[in-house]
Amino acid sequence: MTSETTTDSMIALFGEPIHTYSRAEAIADGVLVQVPAEAQRRAGFRWPVAVTGTVHGRCVAWGGDEVMEAGRLNELLWTAHTTIAAAARRGDGGALAVPFRFAFHKVESPGIQREVRLTIAAGPGDDGEPVMTIMFPDED
Repeated sequence: MTSETTTDSMIALFGEPIHTYSRAEAIADGVLVQVPAEAQRRAGFRWPVAVTGTVHGRCVAWGGDEVMEAGRLNELLWTAHTTIAAAARRGDGGALAVPFRFAFHKVESPGIQREVRLTIAAGPGDDGEPVMTIMFPDED
């Protein structure tokens, strides 16, 4: 079944969508922050990754200090990727079929860390391509 056929059958069943909000629109609005391709590659991700604006604000942003923010983002991506790799080694092959959680140590200020729980979910992008999103468990 093609994507177009699926869309047609969904419209036939439910009618035209009342509202849509694409990943591209969420990135343009700042609801999602697209991770730079080079940072994704260094961490081992093959699919595009975005973080929610909330995750970026609470776990990555560092008062405009680009070096610190790049380091925080790299640590976040590395933690997420190693969690996924460990799940795959354990045989949790379906781990990406549903969102799964991982712990990340957020630095609140120099010398002060706090563990936060984050979720990474794989899903279709605007054109059906695989994408990943890192978010807090209460975000969707």
